[in-house]
Parts: sequence; structure tokens; C-alpha cells
Amino acid sequence: MSSRPELTFNVQNSEDAAKSIWDWSEITQKLAGQFEKTRELLSSFDVSAEKLKPLRAVATTAEPYGRKVLFRSEKFEVMLASWTQGAECAPHDHGFSRGVVWLVDGDFVEMHYDLQQDLKTVGKGILRPEGSFLRVTPGDIHSMVASNGGLSLHIYTPAIHRMKVYDQAQRRTLTVSDDCGAWIPLDTTQILDQEPW
Repeated sequence: MSSRPELTFNVQNSEDAAKSIWDWSEITQKLAGQFEKTRELLSSFDVSAEKLKPLRAVATTAEPYGRKVLFRSEKFEVMLASWTQGAECAPHDHGFSRGVVWLVDGDFVEMHYDLQQDLKTVGKGILRPEGSFLRVTPGDIHSMVASNGGLSLHIYTPAIHRMKVYDQAQRRTLTVSDDCGAWIPLDTTQILDQEPW
């Protein structure tokens, strides 16, 4: 029996559409956290940019990307992010999850950060071209921007839970609800906890 609370989420009517194309339960089970096999496995299930693009979510004006959760269980989460041109997500971690992000459409710039007494950038922005696969590890803090807009597919294990978003303007770390993306939420009910720097 798991000690984690019951997961709740909003799939925005996308899970049924994605399930009719792919069996994400089978894909994630075969992946089993071996993320170096992601490209090959997605290809074997005919997961392609052309088939993902029609599933784009629309971002609100306050969000850098629209989120569509295509599959979620306690062990895995598959999310499609539709990036607004020029919008940057907030620095964030991925809770205790690890995984991979496929940059399906568009080039991105990724920044990494370190939090000691303040949040500082580590190095310079890294250009991540369309088609790249990025590894996600627990404890890594990063942000991304798609200068011309973009689409990315995120696969995490376990499902994202209690992600932290770093609010540079107010110098605080926010623990956000599982239905929140990598931004400072305007809906304060999505802020589960906050800690000043």
C-alpha cells in the first residue's frame, strides 16, 4: 500500500483522444524508466510529431504553455506542452520524478539553476534543437523558452507530485499542486506551501 495521497488531475478531455491513438499504459510499462530507449520505443508505437501536433493545448495569457495530460498513473505521467511564442516557464524542479522531454516541434533554450541562499543561473542558456530528448533528474532546477513557440512531450516516473516552482521576483519557493505547470500560479489554491529564501 502506498503512503502517497490519492492522485487527482484534470486531463482536459485529452486522455480519450490520446488513448484512441496510443496505449500509454503499455508504452510506459515497456519504457519502465529506461529513458535511453525513449526515441526507439515511441517510434515503435508510431508516436510521431505529426500525430501529436493536433493534440495541442491552448495556454492562457498567464501561462507559458498549455498542458494536456495524456496519461497519468501513480507510476507514470505523460504530458504534452504547447508553448507560446517567446514565453518562458518559471525555474522549477520535478519533485521526486525523473524522466525525459522530447522537443517535438521548435527549438528551445534551457537554463539551469542552483539554489543556495539565492537562485543563481549555472552557466549560459543551452540551445536545444527540435527533435532533442532531454533527461530529467530529481533535484535539477531548470527553465525553458521556445522563442518561436513549440511542442514538447514529457514522460515522468513517478507521476509529478509536489513540484517546486521558484519565484525569483518574490524570492520564494512554491510547492504547487499536481495540476499546475511550471509557472507562478494566479490561482492561489494551487500553492500548497511556500518558503522564503
